[in-house]
Amino acid sequence: MKLKSQWLLLAIVAAIPYLVLGAAGVWWLYQSGWLLGWMVGAAMISLSGWALMRRLFYTQNPLLANSPIAPSPDWSSAASAAWTEIEVIVQQTEFDNIPLDRPEPLLKLAREIVESVAKHFHSRSKAPVLEIPVPHLLRIIELVAHDLRKACSANIPGSHILTINDLVKLKKLFTIAPSLYRLYRVAALVVNPATALARELSLLGQERMLNASTSQTKRWALEFSMKRTGYYAIELYSGHLVLRGIEFSSYTTKQSSLEMAGEQQRTQAVAGEPLRILVMGQVKAGKSSVVNALFGETRASVDVVPRTKGVDAYLLERDGLRRAIILDTAGYEEVTESAIALEQLQKEFSRCDLILLVTSAMTAARDADRQLLDRVRGQFQRMPDREFPPLVVAITHIDQLRPFREWNPPYNIVQPQGTKAQQIRQAVEVTAKELNVDLEIVIPVCTLQDKAYNLEEGLMPAILNSLGPAERLKYLRCLREYKDEEYWKQMWRQAANAGRFLFNSSVSVFKSR
Repeated sequence: MKLKSQWLLLAIVAAIPYLVLGAAGVWWLYQSGWLLGWMVGAAMISLSGWALMRRLFYTQNPLLANSPIAPSPDWSSAASAAWTEIEVIVQQTEFDNIPLDRPEPLLKLAREIVESVAKHFHSRSKAPVLEIPVPHLLRIIELVAHDLRKACSANIPGSHILTINDLVKLKKLFTIAPSLYRLYRVAALVVNPATALARELSLLGQERMLNASTSQTKRWALEFSMKRTGYYAIELYSGHLVLRGIEFSSYTTKQSSLEMAGEQQRTQAVAGEPLRILVMGQVKAGKSSVVNALFGETRASVDVVPRTKGVDAYLLERDGLRRAIILDTAGYEEVTESAIALEQLQKEFSRCDLILLVTSAMTAARDADRQLLDRVRGQFQRMPDREFPPLVVAITHIDQLRPFREWNPPYNIVQPQGTKAQQIRQAVEVTAKELNVDLEIVIPVCTLQDKAYNLEEGLMPAILNSLGPAERLKYLRCLREYKDEEYWKQMWRQAANAGRFLFNSSVSVFKSR
């Protein structure tokens, strides 16, 4: 006898006293004339329980509460939009009409989810869902099955005991038992109509409770699978998910240990990676002076003739900003020059985590700045897996605004009182409007040593407030570079293995001759 059968027999033997007690109780109720009242009370309680279960079902889902699925905070806007579409698909799905014994409807749902995700990242492709390597597709199936197994084991009673064969046998039993039980109910209705009617009401409530519980479990399983499929599809199509083994809580294989060690090294590398802050602006806007002010010392060359021909990089370490690379770019003067500057800095834009645009309060023409920003935004719009970096605008030369000889900081530009403060406020508002940016990120500063103003009080706090999105972009940048590195390593391994296979095959053929 199998171990499972032994346990089943033991459970039946242990239940015999309680079954006898239940039968004796029913007989006593019948002899005492209270059976009908007891059946009516049981019916009322069962119906009340069914109503309560329906209310709980529509107000909360305890299974889903134990296994929440939420979008990652590291996702780009395209990934977040894909997740929103997945939630709409889940809400519109009629789960009660989906059979669990046929794979076709389930595969159709999974395909719909994956296609909706793929369109957000490969909109130009005729078959966006196919823009994924085969190992990645298998990885989705592996991860969803792994998570569903853990969730079923934790939330569905008996799921770790019953085999598929047991479920098949139970299904056959359930197809025969209702017919026999239906005959018994008809006979009981003829013999004792009042008692049978009360029992039918009780069974109706119990049946509805069981159906509600079954429907809830089915809905949970399907919704869990759909959201998990969408989650991992977004991770793969957006390039977030790195192929690695599954970590076990109590045991870790040698391969998983190596991969976990590699993941820890990558995490440490990302933590040590400095932010890349790109400083740009027109000629004589004061970019180099702003860079020097950030360091508190002379790092960038300052001259009447612009000295920065390409991109000069400086490592900045200061309070609140652990490590950052300041990229001082060449200045531009006209709209056409801004287009040329964009072409020269295209790689730097895609590799920077924060943009610091420097513009002069004495420059009325900001078309070149606006054109450059629009072109950069357009560049990022063509790359759905990238995000436009956070932007901070520094307005220099505010000491030269009217009245020219007045310079008595600090100035309250939120509620300006004097003429100078009103001029500074107006310059901030005009700049924000012309560049189509938020007013909060436009910071007026003066970089002259004897007139330094609003650098530590305004500009640095604005940069520090942008560190959250900048750190997220830094993480995604490091992940892309890691994937590129892994891509070429994988190509090399595949080429080496293919060459080794061909060599061994040639040797085998030669020896056979």
